[in-house]
Amino acid sequence: RVQLSQIVCNSAISACDACGQWLAAIALVSDMTARAIEADTISYSAAIRACASGSSWLQAVVLLQELTSARVERNSVLCCAAVSACDKGGVWTQALELLAGMDAETIARRTATYNSALSACVAGQQWIAALVLFHDMGASTICRDSISYSAAIGACRAGDRWRAALCLLETMSSERMSGNSITWSAAIVSCRKASQWMPALQLLADMRYASVEL
Repeated sequence: RVQLSQIVCNSAISACDACGQWLAAIALVSDMTARAIEADTISYSAAIRACASGSSWLQAVVLLQELTSARVERNSVLCCAAVSACDKGGVWTQALELLAGMDAETIARRTATYNSALSACVAGQQWIAALVLFHDMGASTICRDSISYSAAIGACRAGDRWRAALCLLETMSSERMSGNSITWSAAIVSCRKASQWMPALQLLADMRYASVEL
């Protein structure tokens, strides 16, 4: 008979994560507790990621809240996975709440964590909140990558801020970041919505020059 151990259980939970089987992942974490097997950071991070894959944000948050009773310390990896679950679940308010909680607990906030929160705000049509987050990244000296800029430009599109979209696109180029077709399209749509046809046409020409696929 094979003896269950933390390593075996963590491997099984990671497998559930890879397959998007979040219900099975949660069940395994619960089973570890029932069998007096200590669930650690690896156990919870894999289970929360599985919830993110299954767009089950509520279960991801519940798992994050269980950490205290399980005597597992919250860290940036666990919180990032939970914010990602909120993004995929379309709950921007919860994503911002988790991000604020990280700051209160002095947990390091990474680029990926911010990007998930940015994405959640853009999807929720909360363009002001998204741009505030983007600015906060710069003020906190957190590296803003092409995903960050793309989300911010998407927020500008939603908020009819075509000049800001153009400025962000220009900054991306100056920092040698190459946006994809979604990034460029968001900037073009921002110009179109403001009836700024000349900038829109120029962006289209620049897009072709940069060899970005239409």
